[in-house]
Amino acid sequence: MADVEVAPTDLARRLQDAHERERAVGRVLHAVARAKGLQPVLDEIVASAMRLCGGEHAQLYLAEGDLFRIVSQTSDLDEAYDYARERPHLKDRTTVVGRVGLSGGVEQIPDVLEDRDYAYGAQEVVGYRALLGVPISLDDDFIGAIAVARDRPGLFPEDQVALVKTFADQAAIAILNARLIETVQRQLDQQRAFGEVLSAVARSGALQPVLDQIVDSATVLIDAENGRLWLVKDGLLHAAANFGLEETFDYDKEHPHAIDRTSMAGRAAVARDVVHVPDIEEDPEYVYSGPKPYRAGLHVPILHEDELLGVLGFTRTTPGPFSDDQIGLVTTFADQAAVAIVNARLIERVERQRTELARFVSPQVADLLSSGDAEKLLTGHRGYVTILFCDLRGFTAFTETAEPEELFEVLRDYHAAIGALIPRYEGTLEHFQGDGLMVFFNDPVPVEDHELKAIQLALAAQEHLAELCAAWRKRGIHLDLGIGIASGYATLGRVGFEGRYDYGALGSVTNLAARLTTTAGPGQTLISERVYAALEERIDAEPVGELELKGIARQVVAYAVRGLR
Repeated sequence: MADVEVAPTDLARRLQDAHERERAVGRVLHAVARAKGLQPVLDEIVASAMRLCGGEHAQLYLAEGDLFRIVSQTSDLDEAYDYARERPHLKDRTTVVGRVGLSGGVEQIPDVLEDRDYAYGAQEVVGYRALLGVPISLDDDFIGAIAVARDRPGLFPEDQVALVKTFADQAAIAILNARLIETVQRQLDQQRAFGEVLSAVARSGALQPVLDQIVDSATVLIDAENGRLWLVKDGLLHAAANFGLEETFDYDKEHPHAIDRTSMAGRAAVARDVVHVPDIEEDPEYVYSGPKPYRAGLHVPILHEDELLGVLGFTRTTPGPFSDDQIGLVTTFADQAAVAIVNARLIERVERQRTELARFVSPQVADLLSSGDAEKLLTGHRGYVTILFCDLRGFTAFTETAEPEELFEVLRDYHAAIGALIPRYEGTLEHFQGDGLMVFFNDPVPVEDHELKAIQLALAAQEHLAELCAAWRKRGIHLDLGIGIASGYATLGRVGFEGRYDYGALGSVTNLAARLTTTAGPGQTLISERVYAALEERIDAEPVGELELKGIARQVVAYAVRGLR
């Protein structure tokens, strides 16, 4: 088959048209990149579509329900634009845009004067004959249409239709991007306000700053002049936070609102629903006796499950409704207030319980029980720890002769001295029983140099107990402290039974530390070979030989600690 020859002039024209199309697409993309708004992009799209299709007029319409409103036009006939702006297109066959709306596809009218359904009066003003309509859509979202008009009758060729489709796709992306930007900006404003509330929660342990931030942010965001928050107490609404109209806030603080229908806040509390009054002068039920330098109000109950916690309300000095978006925002702020109030109650309860709990267990375990990792750690896990045992030499003999009051006094002094040192060196008190104490390190929270921390605790305990023992000896009480320390793997977690649990460590390392304690002499601290290996260059210790310890089959190498290097 012979090749088809193309005349040089025809080829040049085709290349020029292709370059022009590329430049037009590039101009649109450049408009998208540099434009600060949607309109310049739409204007460039319409101008390019008209120019490349050889038309005299082009318009871009956006869908609004069953109507199509013009938003951009390229034409010298301003009266045509005014005509289209005043007469939106309907979704019917009287216009090419209406037909696009009906079919969702490309529509052409080769000659409007020969089309018996076409009945749009702009033709008489502009004088066009042929029309091309291309839908602007993205996926299933129908956005609008581009219409190109030509003064001569006839169908638009396929390459021009394809080009307008390309511009329609660009318009769809630009429109959706603009909508997204608008939505994002609105959401950013809202999130900024919500973030300010969360920031207030983060930087304050008290409820009041959070309530103040909620009222401040919401009042500004919904363009109100006054915002107020009431909390329920003793069956009344007590003013707790305010923005603007300080004189009425002072009055409200002295005159709590009744939970009834005489005020907007009381009405919201009774109804447990949004109360929106565009004009209080037109509301016969509104008979609040306090000062009311406002006309419009919006009040929302603050609820947690079925409990009424308070009311969040806003007013304006001029009558008029709040928008649905503003009502939605206020409802969200009311939800935030509910969360803040409930969290404040919870924090207060947890702090109270933690204070009580810390009286019976170590601070680390008290913190663990109120953390998100509690269940995981409490159910049991393996960990490398250092265990310290200590007890009093001579305590058994002392108990045989001491009066109960004296015995408890000695134990209180002993426990107080050791107990104050344990958190200082990041230890966790496992238990104390009589004169025996067990402390472990590196769990439930990691402790750097936990072997060294155990040695430091032992030396500090020996020093403090030496002073106590000297005072006891003056009263005829002869006691000294023995300490054993070992490192190794243990299973840690909750031990006990329902109603009485401890957090403990189980394993051979626990048994080794206990046996070293039993073997330690008065004022002596014995450590295992593994502890010594970890701290050999940092402590002053001497070997005590191989020990035979009860319950341990092998002989154990141990060292006596004299101090730190």
